[in-house]
Amino acid sequence: MSLDLGLRPLIVVSSADAVREITRSHDLAFSGHPSLAVFRRLSYGGLGFAFSPYSEAAREMRRISAVHLSSAKRLQSHRPIFLDEAAEMVAAIAAAAESSDAVDLSEAMMSFVSNVVSRVAFGKRYAGRKENPIFDLLHDAEAVLGGFFVGDYFPWLRWVDDLSGAAAKLEKIFRDMDEFCQELIEEHMNPNGERSMDGDFLGVLLKMMRDGSA
Repeated sequence: MSLDLGLRPLIVVSSADAVREITRSHDLAFSGHPSLAVFRRLSYGGLGFAFSPYSEAAREMRRISAVHLSSAKRLQSHRPIFLDEAAEMVAAIAAAAESSDAVDLSEAMMSFVSNVVSRVAFGKRYAGRKENPIFDLLHDAEAVLGGFFVGDYFPWLRWVDDLSGAAAKLEKIFRDMDEFCQELIEEHMNPNGERSMDGDFLGVLLKMMRDGSA
């Protein structure tokens, strides 16, 4: 089914055969991402790993991720982190059950994911949900990623996003994420700090940047 959303054409694929054709035979043609306001801002103008258009740089980023983040060897090395965080989550749920307290499983799972991401990507663990900024950053980013920006479909009506506050909300989320990332980078690059350039994914990226190896 083909739809026109303002100036953007949209094709809805509901056939398994068509999906198979797209992902196998024509993967390159569908490998990019639409240039939407949220994607552009959160990825510094399309430079981020998740939302960058298909290019040699994007291929290099995917290669680096495959080797240093999601390879079988890396995943195996991260196994103790997964097990440790899973044990912490189960223990917290068990303790709440023993005291007859209600358990918010959604929050427990989000806390688990946030801590795993923190340790694998940044080499850092936070004491709890309130101390872990990733929890709120992911929640806010998720909300804005599912939002609607009029300017994406009707460029001449972009002022509506300013008037509605959508653009200001996106800018605040971007600045919060940017400050958080900058703080992590500075911690890793501080020779006298607790973080290092070995072990976690951010450290690997900074080391590659420093060495000029990618």
